[in-house]
Amino acid sequence: MKKLIIISLVIIATGIASLISYYSYRHYQRELANPNSIELINHSTYPKDDFKILWSSGYENQQIPVYAKGRDLKVYFKTYGKNRFEVFYLDSLLTTFHQFKTNDWHGHHYSFIIEKDLNVDWEVLGPDTTKTYKAQ
Repeated sequence: MKKLIIISLVIIATGIASLISYYSYRHYQRELANPNSIELINHSTYPKDDFKILWSSGYENQQIPVYAKGRDLKVYFKTYGKNRFEVFYLDSLLTTFHQFKTNDWHGHHYSFIIEKDLNVDWEVLGPDTTKTYKAQ
């Protein structure tokens, strides 16, 4: 009888610990399972280090740098709904892109293509790619 009570308590404690772990770290689990990545393809003569990409969403009140100094900053940015990317050369805004994500578990690979005349295009790989557009 005592052995059964100990086994039951171990099972219950393991279940509670698993639930706490899952709900405490689920955004890390999402990022590990389906990461976002940023790539800047530069066809211009301007240095790659001078470009910066900021991300924001309809639910965030701040802009988060996701690309700067020539590299993907590997920051966590996953929110469903409207996602906004602003591409800068030095301190000048070149263009803005939007994506509507239907699931915050979706990971994407974002390629921003800088042309010689500083026009910018983008390519998104992953789910929700039909829900992307360039701001006018």
